Amino acid sequence: MYLREIFTQSVILFIFPLSLFAQHEETLPNARGRAHLVYHPESKTMLLMDGYSEHLDSTRNDVWKWDGKKWERIIAYGPYSRSGSAAALNTKTNEIVVFGGWGKGGPPTDSRNDTWNFDGLHWNKVETNFIDKHDHHKMVYADHINSFVIYGGFNSTSKTFDSSTWLLRDNVFTPLVIPGPGARGNHGLAYDPVRKKVVLFGAKVYNQPAELWEFDGQKWEQVSVGDIGMTTGHEMVYSQVHEMVIVNGHTGTFGWNGKTMIKIADPGPTGSHTALGYDPKRKVVVAYGGFGNNRSISAALWELKGDKWVKVSENKAGKY
Repeated sequence: MYLREIFTQSVILFIFPLSLFAQHEETLPNARGRAHLVYHPESKTMLLMDGYSEHLDSTRNDVWKWDGKKWERIIAYGPYSRSGSAAALNTKTNEIVVFGGWGKGGPPTDSRNDTWNFDGLHWNKVETNFIDKHDHHKMVYADHINSFVIYGGFNSTSKTFDSSTWLLRDNVFTPLVIPGPGARGNHGLAYDPVRKKVVLFGAKVYNQPAELWEFDGQKWEQVSVGDIGMTTGHEMVYSQVHEMVIVNGHTGTFGWNGKTMIKIADPGPTGSHTALGYDPKRKVVVAYGGFGNNRSISAALWELKGDKWVKVSENKAGKY
């Protein structure tokens, strides 16, 4: 089945409409790193949000949707645009939940601890119990425990990296008092819905190899994997077509099947903190933006076709 998907995607590649590159600048999303790219089942599109290179000084936080052919902006009011937040789709309600991050003023003065959901058209604030402000954390929805799992990141109140495992269920944050991977920031986190495991990959400090940990809903377990040259700035998502958790970073694109880390593709979307998502309708891994050299920020959209990354749209680059 996987070979058939590669052949189909390769055919699509050659007939892909080149007009995307001719879209006007204002009809394409701007350059950004640390953004979120999440599939929205009701609209059957990939939604791009947060991670702006320039924060808007307003209550607008527009969302862009990608249907595989064109970009369209969704004008949305609610939270300030932000970076350093965490986002994930609730597969039970089809709402995307965003927690934390920082606004225009940057961390720690403008760090946030608010929670919002996006239903495909509107932002709605979620009233939760109070927990400290977080940034650089990651969040996934684990359907077998009906909860969001939040891990790592910087706690701007205690001024330390958080090593607690948090669950968000029915708008209540609950810390689990269990051993875990320890302090992490700029790590990757993904949920494997087949194996029912939350997968974390990242280094404790930048000059050490990344570690791989798995959480089954009750306990964390470290799994030994080889060094693939990544420590930080990578992103992760589960791919149904590959039947693996995808890890994408500056050394390439790898897949974790629960036993082995396999290289899938050479680097395509260059830089760090490139948003990564999976489109189950079109059966393709999608990437957007990221931070590059000389303080540059990308505004390119990439799709993984077989073992190659293909650029399918691009706006002008930015600076940070």
